[in-house]
Amino acid sequence: MRANVFSRRFWTLSVWESDRALMDFVGNGRHGNVMKDLTPHMGATTFTRWKLLGSGVPPRWEDAVRRSVQES
Repeated sequence: MRANVFSRRFWTLSVWESDRALMDFVGNGRHGNVMKDLTPHMGATTFTRWKLLGSGVPPRWEDAVRRSVQES
């Protein structure tokens, strides 16, 4: 996770085995509760997703930032 609290910008970088695994996590009550509590303190949310080979794990922040800028 990276954060710039004063500008209300937060970034997370995570790896999931499948879309299903990600959605199971998102649907978990604890995650939902945290997101609900944080929403008033955050700016707009965007997501950048891509596939990696196992050798690409863990992903590099520099790659994630480049990809998110390209999608903007």
